[in-house]
Amino acid sequence: MRTAEMDAHFEWAETGVVPPEDKSYEFIDFFLDVTDYAGPSPKNKIRYSHFADYAYMKYHPVMFNRVLYLYDAESGLYFEGEEFLSSFVQQRLSLFAGESVNERFLLLLPSLKISHEADEICRQTALLHVVRGKKSPFNQFRGVPVKNGVVVFDEEGRPSLVPYSPEMLFTRKIPVEYHADADTSAAFSLLRSWAGDSCGVLVQVAAQAFLQGFPDVAPFKLGYMFYGCRNSGKSACLEFLEGVFGHEFVSHIPLHQLSERFNESCLDGKFLNAGDDLSCEFLPDTGAFKRLSGKAWHDAEPKGRARYQVRLSAVYVFSCNRLPRVSRDAAADDAFWDRWAIVPFSGCFEKDGTWFSSVGREVYEGYLRLV
Repeated sequence: MRTAEMDAHFEWAETGVVPPEDKSYEFIDFFLDVTDYAGPSPKNKIRYSHFADYAYMKYHPVMFNRVLYLYDAESGLYFEGEEFLSSFVQQRLSLFAGESVNERFLLLLPSLKISHEADEICRQTALLHVVRGKKSPFNQFRGVPVKNGVVVFDEEGRPSLVPYSPEMLFTRKIPVEYHADADTSAAFSLLRSWAGDSCGVLVQVAAQAFLQGFPDVAPFKLGYMFYGCRNSGKSACLEFLEGVFGHEFVSHIPLHQLSERFNESCLDGKFLNAGDDLSCEFLPDTGAFKRLSGKAWHDAEPKGRARYQVRLSAVYVFSCNRLPRVSRDAAADDAFWDRWAIVPFSGCFEKDGTWFSSVGREVYEGYLRLV
């Protein structure tokens, strides 16, 4: 039976809505070793491996670094799903043990310890795809995950849109749709109002974030500093970029704190690391930025979990009124300063806390086409 047919029969057991094609006996035989259809005290056995196969076909689980990830077909993304899978399996098992509206499905004892049985099914499900080693397999597909699909490129660099699939192993996507014919004029005007003739660099920020996620592209070793006086549009531009990438896929680690523990795991799965109003206080360490921006693979240490290796592709963008102070050695360190594109913001805008909500969908889609 196909996954959709199994789902239809579980829905029948739960609601009484008969599926178009009744395969209930085949359905029951797949999940249970049925010894007695008519007995008052059924002693039927659960087919653990078949239940695990069903969960695998539905959620394409991946076990990495002792964490179970499941695929959400609606979003096209993987998520941490141990608790979700346990709840899902328990709910399905309970239909066989007394909660089905159709008596044909009541083939397990109501006293069955559902949670215990579900634990075994989840264990077998997790073992179906275990990623060996410490290298994260996620977010390395050669394409750009957007709201309406994945943008891929042919040998000549021409983009096209394809649907999501579990093999892409994405845990992130931007909340903007890609349209090849999107009007770019409004987006270009907005960028130009902030950065003038340097507005192309604001397009480059996102292009770099996407390219650095490709497995065959090395880091560009470049961060961005939005520089200008107060009310010149720096914060508004950062807010716009966060809207492009999605709030959950943007981190906010200050430049002065990049060397702190656990930061690598915080950067995992992010498109952008943004910081507003960069402090002009003394910057004690320039090595952390050079290390994080200079290589692809890093050791990550999540709180309470085992260390692993992850490919970080986040682009570092900060805004400031004055550049941070550094040591005499750092001031002469070309390897540090060459890694910054300093973007001048020379405009002057009235404060408007509502402007972000007025930016229409067409502006984001136009910006994505520019990228």
